[in-house]
Amino acid sequence: MAQAPRLLRIWMPIASAYALVGERTILVDTGTPGNEERICSQLERHGVRPRDVSLILLTHGHLDHFGSAFALRERTGAPIAIHSSDAGPLRMGHNPPLLPINATARAMAPFFQKHVTPVEPDLFIDENTELGEFGAQGRIIATPGHTAGSVSVLLPSQELIAGDLLMGGFLGGFVFSGVPGYPYFLDDIEQTHESIRKIIDLDVAQVHVGHGGPLSAAAIRRRFAREIQ
Repeated sequence: MAQAPRLLRIWMPIASAYALVGERTILVDTGTPGNEERICSQLERHGVRPRDVSLILLTHGHLDHFGSAFALRERTGAPIAIHSSDAGPLRMGHNPPLLPINATARAMAPFFQKHVTPVEPDLFIDENTELGEFGAQGRIIATPGHTAGSVSVLLPSQELIAGDLLMGGFLGGFVFSGVPGYPYFLDDIEQTHESIRKIIDLDVAQVHVGHGGPLSAAAIRRRFAREIQ
């Protein structure tokens, strides 16, 4: 049986990635285009070589999370996995239409319209996916709302890697990073509320997100008490 993983955060300027280090290493998200060297360098500082990566798991199909996926597949040889509902942007090599939640998000939207090498996913994941076969314990939780195919990873420690289900803080997570809030772009707010209910019902202890965080379960309950009642 695969061992319980050690969780590493890979800090990047726009969106963080995470690594689950067990018998092998699962990389969760890849940041914006051009971050493959930064990711490999940070992994190597923790004793993880590129060939130790067994899976590149994408929480959703936005460029700030899949931008370096193609280059990292070339470096590691690891397959790329995503939910089928979010595979389209990878195949196109650019973001789908973004739905901003406020004026700040509308101003930011043009900066997320870059193009990268199109990527054909190797694997599709859903709520039946267990990660043990890739060398680290964890399971996929469907958490749509930010996008239709957004997923999170639940660890044996009851920590959750949630992509952009939520954002921590303001200014992309650089200010008051532990304060839960909505991401700048949101496809379906009702689905988001359902996903927040789900993670609370799972008794998650801490939520790790791409922007800001980590977020405590207590802070999430307080912030969204009215929306999820």
